Amino acid sequence: TIDFEDWIFNEAFIRCLRTEQTDAVTQIKSDYLANANNQLEFTRQLVSRIWGTSKKIPHIALVHLTPLTALMADDLFSSWEKRGVVFVKAGPALNDSFYSEDTTFVGPVGKTFVWQAKETRRLQGPDLKAPDSLRERTSSLCTSP
Repeated sequence: TIDFEDWIFNEAFIRCLRTEQTDAVTQIKSDYLANANNQLEFTRQLVSRIWGTSKKIPHIALVHLTPLTALMADDLFSSWEKRGVVFVKAGPALNDSFYSEDTTFVGPVGKTFVWQAKETRRLQGPDLKAPDSLRERTSSLCTSP
C-alpha cells in the first residue's frame, strides 16, 4: 500500500559518493526520508478518505534493496515508528480483510492497492508518487565532473 519510490534516489547517491560530494549526499538522505514520511502520511490520508477515518490497516511498504536503503533503514523505520507505525509479519498483514477487496482495477502494473482503489472510485487528487521537482533535483545531483 506504500511505495515511496526509494529507488529514485540511489543512482544520484552513488554518483555523489563516488565524487565525495558530502553536501549532496546529505541532501539525498534528507530528501529520501522526507519523501518516505510524506508518502506514508499521504497514503494514510487517502485510506481515511476512501474507507473512513477509523480504518486501521496493516500497510505493506515496498522498499528496494539498494545501498542507500541499507544506510537509511534504521532512520526510516525509526521515523515511521515515531509516526505510529507498528511493524508486523507479512502473513498476518496479508490475511487482513482489507486486502480481500477487489478494486476492479485494470491498468498499468506497479500501482499500489490504495492507488488502485482511488482510481476505480474516480477520486480526484494528486498521484501517489514523488513530486516531479524532487525527481528532477535528485537526478541532476553530482552529474558534473
